[in-house]
Amino acid sequence: MADERALNGRTEDDDKVTEQLGKMRTTSGLRRQTSESEMGKKGAKVVPPGTAVLPNYFVAIRVTSDEVRKCVRAIQDAVLAHEPNLEPAIIPLSHLHVTLLMLHLREGQVQAAKEALRQAKARVTPQLLQPVQKPGETSKQAATSPKEAGGRFLLQFSKVAIPFEGLGTFADTTVFAKVAEGGHLATLKQIAETVRACFAEKSLYPTDDNSFLPHLTVMKITDNNQGKLKSRGIQRISPSLYEGLREKELGSQSVEGFQLCSLRKKRQADGYFHVEEQVKFGPGG
Repeated sequence: MADERALNGRTEDDDKVTEQLGKMRTTSGLRRQTSESEMGKKGAKVVPPGTAVLPNYFVAIRVTSDEVRKCVRAIQDAVLAHEPNLEPAIIPLSHLHVTLLMLHLREGQVQAAKEALRQAKARVTPQLLQPVQKPGETSKQAATSPKEAGGRFLLQFSKVAIPFEGLGTFADTTVFAKVAEGGHLATLKQIAETVRACFAEKSLYPTDDNSFLPHLTVMKITDNNQGKLKSRGIQRISPSLYEGLREKELGSQSVEGFQLCSLRKKRQADGYFHVEEQVKFGPGG
């Protein structure tokens, strides 16, 4: 077996990022991990006084793409081939999602959260509509004359896809697929900001900070599996285990809607989180 230095395969920049991402802040005795974009910021308002910090609900975009799931499974299998003791840290494919918002809801706030989700859909929808361009018509003409005779709107939903490319880590305890750079990333961030704003208007505040670092978790050491992993001699997920996969393309997920999910309630039959409310874009959504 290679020595520890070779196994780590880390650069000085990697160590700096890991150190920064690994810094934890404590609120009401509960730890929260600082996101990459909040490094260096102090005193960021997270939740108003009296609001519990431990999240029990979240808003997410579920990842159901066969292509993405197949690539995630291939990455997980490649890691397990080198270190089978990491099996408890593997995220089941049925759990895959991109989180838009983490929050704590009291029993009487769930209905307000459902209303906030529907309001977010109403505000996001115009961003996802585009005029249909007829043959011989310029895009400008289509945009300025969106009606046919009879008044039917010539508008269709523009598909927003989230392409995943490359792997990253949070303090060597979480391995995630990155969202590739591009215009879709800006759209995804706008959607997340809209969701946060709609929830805040109903006094439903995030338990995390106000930054948004979209990612798809594929492996994670949690409070639930930490003991089992430690008994197997595992305390971190070494980047050397996925060194050759750091730039891998994992396919894309179409954004068809988002869900308000519970972290506490019994999971669905397919293994996904309990969905309290779901909104979809497009006809019948």
